[in-house]
Amino acid sequence: MADGHGTQPRAHARELFRAALPSPPAGRNPIRGRCQTGRPGSTVDANYQKVILDSNPSDPLELAVAQDGRVFYIERAGNVKIWKPQNSSIVMAGHIDVETQIEDGLLGITLDNGFVTNNWLYLFYSRAGRLPNNTSPDLRQWETRWI
Repeated sequence: MADGHGTQPRAHARELFRAALPSPPAGRNPIRGRCQTGRPGSTVDANYQKVILDSNPSDPLELAVAQDGRVFYIERAGNVKIWKPQNSSIVMAGHIDVETQIEDGLLGITLDNGFVTNNWLYLFYSRAGRLPNNTSPDLRQWETRWI
């Protein structure tokens, strides 16, 4: 079905997407220029060591590793925890009240690009107190919070 301008909607969206991409340097393939060669052995399980950070987590969803080796991780019910490599201990960094119906809760964590100097991290969650009959995800009701 045409969009009134004689073009297909999908083709029009594809052209808008391409226009938003930065132009590759002259003579370079835009895809090949962004790819890296795989490292030998990077897919061999024997090259990795399994380390158990928390033997009894409650619905863990995501983690972020800081340059100093600390591991920040979240539990769906709202707990933010830190594993400290110096003594292999776990500390509770904080708790956020979240909505936990269906697939809601504390869903994501990431460290700021300047985490080494500013210690900021970002959390993705569905805040508590939603209307009982509103169970569909709503991005306007999700926030980021600093701890």
